Amino acid sequence: MGAPPAGSSAARPLLPQTTRTMPRSEPDPYRLQLERLEAWARYEPRPHSRSAEKLAPLRALLERLGQPQRGGRVVHIAGTNGKGTVAEMLNRLLLARGLSTGLYTSPHLVDIRERIRIGGALISRDAFTRGTAAVLDEAMRMPEREGLSYFDLLTAIGFVAFRGAGTEWRVLETGLGGTADATNVSDKDLCVLTPIGHDHAEVLGEELKAIARQKMGIVSPGTPAVLGKQPEELADWMAGELERQASRAIQGAGIAIVIAGDDPEAVRLRWPGGPEVVVPLPRFLQTGPRLDGAATALTALDTLFGTPTGPAEAAARARTALETPLPGRLQVLENVALASPPETAFERLVLDGAHNPEALEALARHLARWKISGYTLLFAMLRDKMVDRAAEPLRSILAGAERIVGVALPFSRAPRPAELQAYLEALRPPGGAGPVPVAPPAEALAMAAGEPERPVVAAGSLWMIGELMRLLVLPPVAPEPGGAAPAPQ
Repeated sequence: MGAPPAGSSAARPLLPQTTRTMPRSEPDPYRLQLERLEAWARYEPRPHSRSAEKLAPLRALLERLGQPQRGGRVVHIAGTNGKGTVAEMLNRLLLARGLSTGLYTSPHLVDIRERIRIGGALISRDAFTRGTAAVLDEAMRMPEREGLSYFDLLTAIGFVAFRGAGTEWRVLETGLGGTADATNVSDKDLCVLTPIGHDHAEVLGEELKAIARQKMGIVSPGTPAVLGKQPEELADWMAGELERQASRAIQGAGIAIVIAGDDPEAVRLRWPGGPEVVVPLPRFLQTGPRLDGAATALTALDTLFGTPTGPAEAAARARTALETPLPGRLQVLENVALASPPETAFERLVLDGAHNPEALEALARHLARWKISGYTLLFAMLRDKMVDRAAEPLRSILAGAERIVGVALPFSRAPRPAELQAYLEALRPPGGAGPVPVAPPAEALAMAAGEPERPVVAAGSLWMIGELMRLLVLPPVAPEPGGAAPAPQ
C-alpha cells in the first residue's frame, strides 16, 4: 500500500483535530490513548509475514476482553485491489436495508477513526478512547504482548466497538494478507475475494497463485465466497480451490455493468436472468474499479438476501453501490481550494492512492480515457513498491505530465529524496526539463499551486493522499456520529 500498511510499524502520524483547547492540567484522554497506540507501532519496523499460529497472542487478548469478535453476522473481504471499495459499498447496501453495521477498513486517510465506523459514521472519540484504553490495558498485562502488532490492537479495538454498539452486521476488510490477518479470528457468513495483484511480494510472494492462496485463507469450509473479477490465470483455479475446501464459489462478475450507449452519463446493469436497469452516473465516476466493485458488492448482497424483485429495487441497489463516496481512489475533483491561502483553487485535481502495478495501470488507463494530460504530477512511493512491474504503467503516467514533483515520505521504508528523484527521472520521457524536485507534501502542493489552472494528479501513496487532503477544502471522508453522510463525489 502507498500508506504504510496496517500492521506495519511505520504507522502514519496520528494527528487528530481536537474540538477544544485543553488546559495543560487536563490532558486530552483521546490524545493520550492515541499516543499509547502509536508507541506500540514502533515495535514493528516493516510489514512482515507470519503463520496462522502467530494469531495466538491476539486470540489470548480477545479472550481477556470477553471474545468481542463473536456476535453479529460477518462479511470478510480480502484481495489486493478493490477490497476497500467493496467494503464501503456493501456497508452502504446493508445500511440501506435498515440494518445496523460496523465497518472495519484500513488504512485511514485523515483520521484514524475512519478505520472503525458505526452505522456509516466515524466511531465517536469517547468510544474510541474507551475501547483503546480497555484493549491496551489488557494487552499490557499479557506476558506475550510483544507478539501483538499495531494492526492486531486496532482490530481488537474495532471488535470492542462493534460489541458496544450492538451491530447486527460487521464488514471486515483484511489488512495485508488473509490466512494470518488479524481480522481472520471471527466466524463469518460470507467471504469476498477482490482482484488479486502484485503487492507485498516480500511478504506474500511473487507468484499470483501464492498471493491468492494467502488471501483465500479467510474462507472457512462451508462458507460461501464471492469472487470479484480476477486475472484470467486465477479465476477458474481459485473457484476450483474453494470448491475443494467445500466452500461455494460465486462469480461476482455475473452482474454486468456497462456504460449506457445512448447516455454517456449513465450505466446499464443486468442481473443474470433478472432485471436490467439504467442509472445515472457522472463520467468521472465510471471507473473500472468502481463498476467492478459494485458488481461484486451487489453479488454479495444478492447472496445474503436474494436478487432484486424488480427494476425499482434493482435500480435502488445499483445507485446505492455506484454512488458510494470513495475518497482517494480515482477521485476527480474540480475547483478545489487550498485551506490556506483560500484564494488558490485547482481547476481539476485527481487523487489516487495507486501504489502497485495493477492500480497504476488503472490510473494510466483512466487518465487517457478522460483525456487528462499536461498535468502536474505529485508522486510518492515506498522503496519496496519500486519494482519492475510498476515501471511501465508509471512511465505512461509520467509521459502525460507537463511537470513532475516527487513527494518525500517520512518513513524508513521510503526512498531518500535523491533515490526517488533518480527513479522518476529514469522513467520519464527523454528530454525532461531539468531535475525532478522532491519535497514534503505541503511544499509539493504549493509548487502545484503556482499553476492552479493546470490539472494536478496525485498518486503513488495513500499516506500522501491523506496529507494532501488535510491541506485542501474537501468534504469529510465519513461523517461524525449523528452527522450527515458525505455527499457523493
